[in-house]
Amino acid sequence: MQIYPINFYKECNKNITYKNKDNCQSNVTFTSFFDKFHHIVGETTQEKYIKSLKNFVNPDYLKLEGVQNGIEVFDGLSARQILSNLRDLLYIPIVRGCHNNCTHCYLSAQPHVVRASFEDFKSFIDGHRELNKRLQVDFAKKKLNRNEYVGLFYDSDGSDLFLRDKHGNIHEFPELNRMQYSVTGVPGLFDTAGWNVRNKSIQERMERFVQYYSDKENYSTEIHAINISVNPFHRIYAKSLEFGKTGEIEKSKKLRQIYVERMSNALFTFSPLFKNDRAHILARSFPDSQKGEMFDGVRKSDYKKLVSEIYSDFKKKLFQDYTGQQKYVKSNLDLLLIDDAVRRGLLHCDTHLEHLGRLLDSFKDLLVSFEMLDSNVLSNISDNKFMSFIKRSTFSMIDINGRVYRTNAFNSYKTDTCLNYKDMKNFEMDFLPKPDKKVIKYK
Repeated sequence: MQIYPINFYKECNKNITYKNKDNCQSNVTFTSFFDKFHHIVGETTQEKYIKSLKNFVNPDYLKLEGVQNGIEVFDGLSARQILSNLRDLLYIPIVRGCHNNCTHCYLSAQPHVVRASFEDFKSFIDGHRELNKRLQVDFAKKKLNRNEYVGLFYDSDGSDLFLRDKHGNIHEFPELNRMQYSVTGVPGLFDTAGWNVRNKSIQERMERFVQYYSDKENYSTEIHAINISVNPFHRIYAKSLEFGKTGEIEKSKKLRQIYVERMSNALFTFSPLFKNDRAHILARSFPDSQKGEMFDGVRKSDYKKLVSEIYSDFKKKLFQDYTGQQKYVKSNLDLLLIDDAVRRGLLHCDTHLEHLGRLLDSFKDLLVSFEMLDSNVLSNISDNKFMSFIKRSTFSMIDINGRVYRTNAFNSYKTDTCLNYKDMKNFEMDFLPKPDKKVIKYK
């Protein structure tokens, strides 16, 4: 007997009746029957098509329709809605909002932090894994996601990335990133602008993070980059500048020192990663050529003065460790390697500020060119051209309520796709850049 249903996954949840070897009737789902008697049923038309796919660049979504059936987190969504966005998936934020409140934040992150549901996150991972199984995804050959990395953040700091499940257990970044890597095959990204040195729980969490990624195998497979952001835009330093301009010198000095200590501590904590070239420094400032009083304190020359203080405090921590506890610096070679990596990283400062967020309207003349469409242009182009622009110039992001957006940091668009999350489905938070009125429809 040979059966070739057009799409066997459409029948996944339907019951069928068959007679077993004892001539007794049994009622089972089609999926159970298929798994048990695959050698009798033979390959379906859809399975043959899936096997023929070399990649998922331009698949025939109609031929794949139904492959998602029975996967709860994707219930009610079409194959095109799911696969178009999984292929471009760049962000799966587990936290929204950021305490840093940097003045140059290109996403204008909100100061209050909202955490995703671990159970919602896991439901997506489990659903993705089942979909991979059905699509016969081989990350080495038939890669579904086209990106170099996937971020578990969007507008938050890496030091704040953890989830707590319903039983009170804490799941930290290495575990959560390993979960996403296991289904996307794409390494994660980690960025931090430091943390409060007096916050013991964050400090210990970051030390566990460093210990995990000090393992070469974990780093080489699961992480794309580990970045520490050093700049004159952080809220603490910006407030220091404000006090300085109003003549409140002592307050200004105190806040400046707090920021210096914050960053030297972050650099020191990440010392083992710098030693093996596994951590990098991201530095930004305005160029010295930028004139005007409003730029005082945030030009490259100001950055150099600031990082000289940070570097000096960092070196002090290194020598104290080498001559004392030797937590990170166990030899003269360690001292030289770590010091050289941090010194070189701090020397390079990017002044090409294409991402300015909160400062965008004031400093458009500083921006490098980028592809951007405004609402007036969008209203006058065809749907095909619009979708071509979306496909070429944006990536997908799954918000903590399951809503899928397309964004490129300059434009963002709401889609008609929303995963079936249970815990955070009613959550609403501002999404920036503010989504255009035009909604992307995949159906």
